[in-house]
Amino acid sequence: MQRFSRLYSVLLGLSWLPFSVFASAAFPPYLSSKTPYQPQQQIADYQPIPTGYQLVFTELLARHGARTMTGGKSDVRSYQLWQQAQKSGALTALGKTLGPQLAAMIKVNQALGYGQLTQLGREEHQQLAGRLVLRDQSLFQQAIAQGRKISVQSSGKGRAVDSAENFVLGLKQTQPTLTPLLLPAQANPIQLYFHKNDSSKPYRNYLKKDAQLKATLAAIKAQAQSQQMARQVLERIYTKPFVDQLGSGELPTLLAAAQMLYDLYAIAPGMQYEGQWQFSQFMPAEAAKWFAYLNDAEDFYQKGPAFQGQDITYRMAQVLVDDFFNSIKQLQENTAPLAAKLRFSHAEVVIPFVTLLQLPGSDQAVTTEQPYRYDNNPWRGETIAPMAANIQWDVYRDAHQHYLVKMLYNERETRFKTDCQPIKAGSFYYAFSELQRCYHQQ
Repeated sequence: MQRFSRLYSVLLGLSWLPFSVFASAAFPPYLSSKTPYQPQQQIADYQPIPTGYQLVFTELLARHGARTMTGGKSDVRSYQLWQQAQKSGALTALGKTLGPQLAAMIKVNQALGYGQLTQLGREEHQQLAGRLVLRDQSLFQQAIAQGRKISVQSSGKGRAVDSAENFVLGLKQTQPTLTPLLLPAQANPIQLYFHKNDSSKPYRNYLKKDAQLKATLAAIKAQAQSQQMARQVLERIYTKPFVDQLGSGELPTLLAAAQMLYDLYAIAPGMQYEGQWQFSQFMPAEAAKWFAYLNDAEDFYQKGPAFQGQDITYRMAQVLVDDFFNSIKQLQENTAPLAAKLRFSHAEVVIPFVTLLQLPGSDQAVTTEQPYRYDNNPWRGETIAPMAANIQWDVYRDAHQHYLVKMLYNERETRFKTDCQPIKAGSFYYAFSELQRCYHQQ
């Protein structure tokens, strides 16, 4: 008991351990799902545990941390475009400063590897683990005394595996006596990479072939504001005659060129340790907001609630929801249960998971007549699935074997879907039996 009391005092009294579990920073706006992670509530503001209950189990799903660029290599293609403009004498004074930034970005991405965790991404998970120990100190004290194990699982893909490793490192650094309790990490693609499993073939067909999806996203991109914002960005960097040529020959279109720059703007804050980036000067806030919207719209329709009357984008998350419930059932039935189950995955898993759970702001589907917009829907990538986004269920038990569950979403106490009734009005604690009822798990 004294060991954890000392730990608690240290954590509350200092902003650092071997690393800072409370680190925070200011980032430029409108980064969409590339937003670096920030905890959304102070531990001191959480509701107290109901009388007679103690914390006996916790389970977590987390997205990987901040990473380098992936996909279409916007850094390389932007640099190629910049080089063409340079040869043509078509750079503005501001545009001349872009080339060195692009060259530096390419160098970092190639050195670390495209799609790999950055230093910030590693720290995000180390710090998340440190705060977990602080929040759930009584559980880990019990686990150490009883020898209860901690399960660690990931999708098996590089950045999720690395995120799990850094989370485990954070646990060990914060409380070294947890080390013997940590089971070897395992890959679990069935639950943590379900969008690429055999059972998700209908979903992949939806992404590739669905006419309604393609027409909706095309119409959103085709709005006049897309061209206006693209031109606003590019004419700060390139001369107007050069911008007018975009889309001809092998040159990217106006919108594609601007979106590539937005990609760099959005990824740079997560690479803050790897370079002195100045991409904000090339991306006015108004334009950043528009391109964040285009990015959010794509995620909304491809991974989130999408169209009313269909669930193709998120029903495959049922296997993971079932496992969250089954882990608590195993706790009820097992005389030597796990103390914690920690899972590490990707936005393609986190977004469908929270959508299926119908968490606040995640589940408002749209009609074809009224498509997704910022002014008619609360869904935002920066809050639904920032880097290292996480959902945690803490499980409590009393002497009569009654179980309560409290959920944290990005470390904020969060209510389950509206059909679920907490133990009393305004509470974030739910009877497990009530969650089984309202999520049809009985």
